[in-house]
Amino acid sequence: MSAPWPFVAWGMDVIGPIDPPASNGHCFILVSIDYFTKWVDATSHKSVTKKVVADFIKNNLICHFSVSESIITDNGANLNSHLMKDISEQFKITHKNSTTYRPQMNGAIEAANKNIKRILGKMVDNYKNWHEQLPYALTADAPPISLSTAKQRQEPKQRREIKTITAEMDNRDASDQKGRKKANDRCISGQKGHNE
Repeated sequence: MSAPWPFVAWGMDVIGPIDPPASNGHCFILVSIDYFTKWVDATSHKSVTKKVVADFIKNNLICHFSVSESIITDNGANLNSHLMKDISEQFKITHKNSTTYRPQMNGAIEAANKNIKRILGKMVDNYKNWHEQLPYALTADAPPISLSTAKQRQEPKQRREIKTITAEMDNRDASDQKGRKKANDRCISGQKGHNE
């Protein structure tokens, strides 16, 4: 599956149940992926109910990335509820299901699930805190985004600005030190002239 531009088509799936559950009782991860940028968004939950899915679509997809044209899910009951139908009608989103005979047809979301599990497995020392590491796992799996295809993420921009500010400060410090040295040399040479 591909999309003609960013954030127009999303895939959704559920990872879990994860055993043992996290310390907060969460044992499921609701995952979505944008088919154009391969941007992944995910949240952990105790159970992925129809309401959780509806809230996720409103809060994590629509509010952050605007209304998409389509959402593709598997045939899970929680991903194909009346609430999902209501959201689809309200926001004019086309809701599609991947085929029951070939769930791997929704390959991008399956690949995202595999990457999240792999990254979390490497990051987590204690299985009980995996829910705390989930945002960092998403950051590690985030694709590079160019300005021509999507909004640029803020973290790298802030890092670039910090590097620029640090470089400017280093340059100022170096020029200030040279200026101070020249001033000191002038003072010293001026004192020698007065003392002689």
